[in-house]
Amino acid sequence: MDSYQVILGPVLTEKAVKDQERYCYHFWVHPKANKNQIREALTTLLGQRPIKLRTILLKGKRKMLWRQRRIVQKPSRKKALAYFDRAIDLDRLLGKKKQ
Repeated sequence: MDSYQVILGPVLTEKAVKDQERYCYHFWVHPKANKNQIREALTTLLGQRPIKLRTILLKGKRKMLWRQRRIVQKPSRKKALAYFDRAIDLDRLLGKKKQ
């Protein structure tokens, strides 16, 4: 898999932004990617190798559509928590240029 196929994007929630103070960054990753592929993709995209890497498989929630009288299953997602020894620039991952 290509590095851009493995890392889908950063998670930008309150908890994820708070964890960035401890150099812990949250990323959405491909559900079939393993830790070695995620570590290699982060190294190539960000130029730093993560110290520690954790993965979490989030099961999709069930939602009731009352007007249509049916239950819909949201897709499952995978999240990776990457710990670095110093701060990284997420704008490089998003493709934004600094001015």
